[in-house]
Amino acid sequence: MLNIIFGSAFCGECVMDNRIWFRRNKKPEWFEDAFVKRVIREIDQAQVLFEEALKDRFGHGMSTEKLSSGSKTLICIYYHPQLQFNGSMMGDNCVPFLMEIAREKEVHIMLEHFMDLREEDMAFVTVDGKPVTMFEYECRYSEWAEWVDTCSKEYYEKMAAGIQVVPQKPVIDWDE
Repeated sequence: MLNIIFGSAFCGECVMDNRIWFRRNKKPEWFEDAFVKRVIREIDQAQVLFEEALKDRFGHGMSTEKLSSGSKTLICIYYHPQLQFNGSMMGDNCVPFLMEIAREKEVHIMLEHFMDLREEDMAFVTVDGKPVTMFEYECRYSEWAEWVDTCSKEYYEKMAAGIQVVPQKPVIDWDE
């Protein structure tokens, strides 16, 4: 199941920079896994030679540090699905892999962009812990985007001034 929360203001504990988390926590044996090898091959057009030794699409040596943020995020989610990662560090090319993980494990991400999910994925997607249809997913994203446009400036200014603020999620009746 893929659990989505829109907006860093609402996500609580979240790995905001997956690249740093990846750098500090990766293990050489991760790169021997067939799923990880497939992610690296299809997302970055690179090949795992042995553990962290990679070959880029031009045949040159490549460090795992040079992988795209999308590959790094997918690998982090794959090995640590219990953590909430910043899903906005993944492009839409990562969605099939993300959903492959979500079909097997409980996955948590925070988004600050519209991720182009597929209709067939929606049976495995929740937003704020609630199952959603494609229409409801689009509505929840729109609510968050509206909050960003209208309320977030004031919220972040108060936070910067040291004022304790609890952000209020917008509630829009989409049936009207």
